[in-house]
Amino acid sequence: MTLNHRHPRTLLPALLVALAAPGAHAADVLASRVDAAQKAGTPTWLTWSVPSAIHGNACCWNSRDSSHSQTCSLSSNSYGMNMSDDDGRPADPTLVIYAHVVGASGVDKVRAFSSSCRVDRSGEAVQDIAGVGAAESVAFLESLVKGSDGDRATKRRSDGALSAIAIHDDRSADAVLERVARDGETKQLRHSAAFWLGNTRERAGYDALVRLRASNDASFREHLTFAFSQSKEAEAPAALIDMARHDASPKVRGQALFWIAQKARRKEDKDVIRAGTDDPDVEVKKKAVFALSQIPNGEGVPDLIRVASENKSREVRKQAMFWLGQSKDPRALAFFEKILAQ
Repeated sequence: MTLNHRHPRTLLPALLVALAAPGAHAADVLASRVDAAQKAGTPTWLTWSVPSAIHGNACCWNSRDSSHSQTCSLSSNSYGMNMSDDDGRPADPTLVIYAHVVGASGVDKVRAFSSSCRVDRSGEAVQDIAGVGAAESVAFLESLVKGSDGDRATKRRSDGALSAIAIHDDRSADAVLERVARDGETKQLRHSAAFWLGNTRERAGYDALVRLRASNDASFREHLTFAFSQSKEAEAPAALIDMARHDASPKVRGQALFWIAQKARRKEDKDVIRAGTDDPDVEVKKKAVFALSQIPNGEGVPDLIRVASENKSREVRKQAMFWLGQSKDPRALAFFEKILAQ
């Protein structure tokens, strides 16, 4: 037998590299536990806890009364999960991850709940894993995010892993979601990651969405308008307005107008919608007309009347007339009476 005697100085760099990458190491530990569960041959849930990024609680909810949580069952085929911060309960700082392991498939389901959520484990084999850090958990879950159009099992696993990543209180989740949004293997994965960036990742998520606007994929930028609409950052409405005014794609401009209309409260919001009725693209004009109909308190009715009376496009005028009729506003009725009297 030949022994390879390495000098201590040779070993030191390798040791430092290993110590500097705890996330990768623990992700490997999780992977080894999955491998062991697969070899055991019995379907098993692996579970571990990490800090939560939710400003409230994640659980299953009563569809009739969303203020009361229900017990979440691991054996249920329902994967509904709600994040709530208005149920009167204090925010739960701990997230519990469940990964279901089966035979040759490995992990086929991922679920995540606040630790205060009641989880029914009855009839299910469960192994608790202690000492898993948030970054390690994110790294492992990222390995489960795979693209496969038309494969429902793969989609279910990827959706569960992405949503779980999104509610980890760890900066590595921001980088993973941005990476999937930019380079994900399927459209569904890219769109889902962008949604979570806007919905859960606060400032870091907003900054990532701004960078993602550089995408050459117009359909992806169109989806980004929805992601921006989910962001609570103060600059998000301005980003939507900029997309409505300046994006090269008419579909993106029109979709930005749609989401602006859902929350139109400020003068700037209403001004950009009004300007959209003069967009060079007819489809954008039509989206702007619909957006006018969505402005609260009937504030868009005078502009709808103006478009119905003056716009050069017969199709756009017809669209404005339709939404005026739907409004039941007295000003709209007076406008129709005037037309009929001519």
